[in-house]
Amino acid sequence: MLRLGGSVIGFSEPNSSSVAKGESIKDTIRTISCYADIAVMRHPKEGAPRLASMYSSIPVINAGDGGHQHPTQTLTDLLTIKCLRANFQILQLGFVEI
Repeated sequence: MLRLGGSVIGFSEPNSSSVAKGESIKDTIRTISCYADIAVMRHPKEGAPRLASMYSSIPVINAGDGGHQHPTQTLTDLLTIKCLRANFQILQLGFVEI
């Protein structure tokens, strides 16, 4: 994203944000929506990105939530396979959730 000319507004530790003072996911995403065009969210609670998307006026990308899905990792894996093999037509892919 940085290579495309974008920038990052974010925080890696909730303790350094208003979350430490009790701000909800709903409040946080509404604030972020005023400053950004898209939000990429990784959260320790399952379902947090889905909840954020319900209150967001911008797209929310799930970068992982708790022990739940990590769809961005799946996309990265698929891109790697496509770059190495060039064609999905001759491959049999299996996805396993543990």
